[in-house]
Amino acid sequence: MSAKLFHLHDHKMERVELRAWQPGIAFFTELVPHLEAAARILILGPDMAKFHFQAFLAEQQPALGRKVVGCERVDYPTDGQITAYARKFLHLGAVKNLA
Repeated sequence: MSAKLFHLHDHKMERVELRAWQPGIAFFTELVPHLEAAARILILGPDMAKFHFQAFLAEQQPALGRKVVGCERVDYPTDGQITAYARKFLHLGAVKNLA
């Protein structure tokens, strides 16, 4: 299975092969019930896992996939950086730092 995805930071289309990351499917499936009530979803993370998760949502959980507002590469972000991403992608006004 594969999906064409937009990486909002670069504005370029990337093709992600979900089958290349089969070990993550069980974990992704476990996350679904925890995300169902979300109005918007922002995916942050290192490497390709975030794109695999975005592809999983788009293909296996399309209602959740439509809620994804961003998918950004971050390695070891600070609380302030996570807050900045939340403000940018979730269009939040004043957001308290997570600390």
